[in-house]
Amino acid sequence: MRDNYLFPQKYRIYGWVIVCVAIISTIAYSISWRCFHWMPVVKMPVIYNGLETQGFFTTALCTPIYIIMALLVIGLLLVGFSREKVEDEFVAFVRMRSMVWAAKVSAVVFILTDLLLFGIPFPYGACSIFIFFLFLFVIKFRIALCRFNKGGVQ
Repeated sequence: MRDNYLFPQKYRIYGWVIVCVAIISTIAYSISWRCFHWMPVVKMPVIYNGLETQGFFTTALCTPIYIIMALLVIGLLLVGFSREKVEDEFVAFVRMRSMVWAAKVSAVVFILTDLLLFGIPFPYGACSIFIFFLFLFVIKFRIALCRFNKGGVQ
């Protein structure tokens, strides 16, 4: 059976590069937002921003963080859903089991976020759950494959 939802194996390397660039950019942005001041303020398509709108488009003040988050999601998707050298039933089982585990943990974190964050921080916490889910999935999947390749028992 051929899995059509997986990317080719070479895309994993591109994904790791994108993830590293996104993490380094996040750290640089957190330390000093001035280093990203050279980026132009662009018009971002939004439906509602809570303020006055100028038609369908509104001015985004914090464009770099949105670009960084999009890069992080793209990179993690490439890493997590790239084909292995040997893609057999066991690898598919480990991938599925890792994804279910990451979904359960992310659901608990989302419930805690829902109960503990109110007001403005809630959307940021809720949006970060998907990135958290992808991180958990990639980490759990890689650890499980390393354990199997070293002969460990799962």
